Amino acid sequence: MGRSFKLLNIKNRIIIFAFLVCFIIAFPLFEVYILSFASQEHEHGDIGDTCTTCAQIQDSVNLLKQLVIYASGALSVSIYLVTVTMFFYSVLSLTRLNTLINLKIRMNN
Repeated sequence: MGRSFKLLNIKNRIIIFAFLVCFIIAFPLFEVYILSFASQEHEHGDIGDTCTTCAQIQDSVNLLKQLVIYASGALSVSIYLVTVTMFFYSVLSLTRLNTLINLKIRMNN
């Protein structure tokens, strides 16, 4: 039972990693596709009609702008947290008590 659980866990990790790689590859490709459509002109219907393609492209561009803003915010917060954690870790490692037990000194007479 233990071996099958480990095998299932490895399979789940591989599947999750594959989805992550697909997402990382697909997201920039979708962005390039949308931006290439935004730069092209296409035929519109009558003058009074609203163009659904233009509306879809504008919504996609706005969504991409929001995602970039959220991603940059998340990146800056994570960099801040890592910096603070490293600072506190270095301070705590310098101020750690150096007792005989922590230094692993045996006191045999």
